[in-house]
Amino acid sequence: MRTLVSVIVLVEDSAGRVVPPRVRLWDRVSARLHAEGLDGLLAAGASPDADVRLSLRAQELTSMCNRRALARSLRTIVSRAVRPPAVVPLRAPARRAPVSDASWQLERLEQALLGRGPVSVRGVALTKVLLSRGDGPLYGRRGRDDLGRLVARIARALAVEPV
Repeated sequence: MRTLVSVIVLVEDSAGRVVPPRVRLWDRVSARLHAEGLDGLLAAGASPDADVRLSLRAQELTSMCNRRALARSLRTIVSRAVRPPAVVPLRAPARRAPVSDASWQLERLEQALLGRGPVSVRGVALTKVLLSRGDGPLYGRRGRDDLGRLVARIARALAVEPV
């Protein structure tokens, strides 16, 4: 049996009625232009209900299409750490030793992203930030966090708490 989960954000209008927020074209454009900053806010625990742009970004981040793309990136990073490509990729390579050491945690995170159930916005945003920050523990030499522990925390953050 397949279960579909939808999230509906409602706001209170000036007359005190609970209604869906009005989403304008500019809101959508702004959410795209400020995606990186919105990801950081969501990763830090900001509520997607706080702002229309955060809500739009949260919807995009938690879409199955985006979750598959993040999982693919994780899989690529692990496979390149185990067997480096013959041709040097244009992107900055991940640090091989920490990625190899944390490969099972990264694979677990990949599987959690590919799961059928709902995932938390914060967990997906943390994954996006991990993959995109060049100075973080995945790519940068200055990444002070232990990659394995960080990835395990992100995997736990992906779980949706029952209401």
